[in-house]
Amino acid sequence: RVAVALLMAREKDAVPVLLALLDGKNADDADAAEDALAMLAGDAAPTAPDTDSKAARAKYVRSWETWWKEKGEKIDLAKADLTGTGRYTLVTLINNNGFGKGRGIQNGAVMELDNNGKMRWEITELQYPVHVSKHRRDRVMICEYYGNKVTERDLKGTVLFTKNVAGQVVSAEKLPNGNIFIVTRNQILELDSKGVEIRNIPRPQYDCLSAKKMKDGKIHMVSSTGWFYKLDASGKEIKKFSIGFVSAPLG
Repeated sequence: RVAVALLMAREKDAVPVLLALLDGKNADDADAAEDALAMLAGDAAPTAPDTDSKAARAKYVRSWETWWKEKGEKIDLAKADLTGTGRYTLVTLINNNGFGKGRGIQNGAVMELDNNGKMRWEITELQYPVHVSKHRRDRVMICEYYGNKVTERDLKGTVLFTKNVAGQVVSAEKLPNGNIFIVTRNQILELDSKGVEIRNIPRPQYDCLSAKKMKDGKIHMVSSTGWFYKLDASGKEIKKFSIGFVSAPLG
């Protein structure tokens, strides 16, 4: 926080501190440092790695250090646009009645807001987007509930990857190893970094309300019948317990 504040105060001494935080143990600090540096670097910012491996991360940090060595002396912080530096909020809009001009029936949108509530970017013409997750600083995974699909897009909305699913999709995210974890109402999928399906865990129809793959490889899932399940990576039940009545938030 101090380093970001110093950068906002146009102090160049903050940049080496932010560079050091990129490789720190605290993920929140690393993300905040990356956001601040990316705002300063603009289009010259190094491309973030597709995976979160130690080697890929080290290479990424070196790319930032090289950027600073090459560009640091030329950067005039007094003229730099730092208005967007900070933590941002992802928002999904789902409204069957449309949203006005350019947003027709059943078309939703996702957007990112800065600390002042100002929209940084927006992707429209989506079919009931129930979930969005961001990875790198310029990619989002969007789940379109009525479209039964997951798309990976850049922040301009360009589709880079599409996965059609046999059921109503609930959530999707990139895992640290680059795989894609997708949850639908009746199955849990894992794809490799190229989109090839490597695991398909079927569930009873409309059973799955929410699921997440944990760092230890286990899967935590909440069912529509009011149970919490812990599954191994293959989907085999390890344990479960009742959590009482749960209401499906989606139709």
